[in-house]
Amino acid sequence: MRKIVFIALALFWQSPLLAAPDCANWSSEDFWRDASAEDVSRCFSGANLEAPDKYGDTPLHWAAARGKPANIKALLDAGADAGARTTAGSTALDLAQMHDLRDEPGGEEVWWLLNDATYNATDTN
Repeated sequence: MRKIVFIALALFWQSPLLAAPDCANWSSEDFWRDASAEDVSRCFSGANLEAPDKYGDTPLHWAAARGKPANIKALLDAGADAGARTTAGSTALDLAQMHDLRDEPGGEEVWWLLNDATYNATDTN
């Protein structure tokens, strides 16, 4: 019985369910749903963090709308511009507010991270 459990666990750990998200799909719901801070750091290491997708959203805009504080912190630590605006004129903080994340787990931390970063970016521009 132990052998069967061990084999099942080994197969589970190698399953696509636990595979790292594909960095090329960063502008997708699936990427941000599955990505950890380590995935974000791996995918955006050395990348242009201000390069928008076809809708004008940067990686920080995507992360802000999904509300994972660790992902937002990873992007900010890598140099993402919290003051960057979408083609509609929204900042990452605006998107977090639009998605009303303050009552979600980690939502208040998301708001504070982006609030501090946005106003620090505004002060230096």
